[in-house]
Amino acid sequence: AMTRGIAVHVEETAPDPHVLADRQRLKQVLLNLLSNAVKYNRPEGGSVTVACRPVAGDRLRISVTDTGHGIPAELLSRLFLPFDRLGAEAGATEGTGLGLALSKALVEHMGGTIGADSAMGVGSRFWFELPEATPVTRDPAVVATEPTEPATGRSRLGTVLCIEDNLSNFLLVERVLA
Repeated sequence: AMTRGIAVHVEETAPDPHVLADRQRLKQVLLNLLSNAVKYNRPEGGSVTVACRPVAGDRLRISVTDTGHGIPAELLSRLFLPFDRLGAEAGATEGTGLGLALSKALVEHMGGTIGADSAMGVGSRFWFELPEATPVTRDPAVVATEPTEPATGRSRLGTVLCIEDNLSNFLLVERVLA
């Protein structure tokens, strides 16, 4: 963005937002939308704005808005189709046409929705919504647990030490042990 003279703004609209999502995949979707917003923006004087707002249904909407040329209304329905670059393949802008299709699949696998709106000559806004989550306040690095009842079969009572730095894995181990 800096090399193309495009300003990037972050609106702090949701206090301490947390969503139920895979962190790596969430980053992947957000980086794809940001990359597209820069790639298809006006050079020198364009801008990109990222916002996060609560919406109905205990969800958060993360949006990326650009000041690019916009997308014709008749092409919006093709945005998330694989390999469809909406005619951009004839120009100098590089890409495969897979980023938005992959982003759609990732968001939907995380229980969310994705969409876009655009106005010619004004720009585009891409957004995705994910379920809002309550932040985990305990330290997931180490947990020790003992069963409350004797195990059946050949199992023995004992202590399990779980050392895990991935919160999703920690929560899965905790659930299995419960």
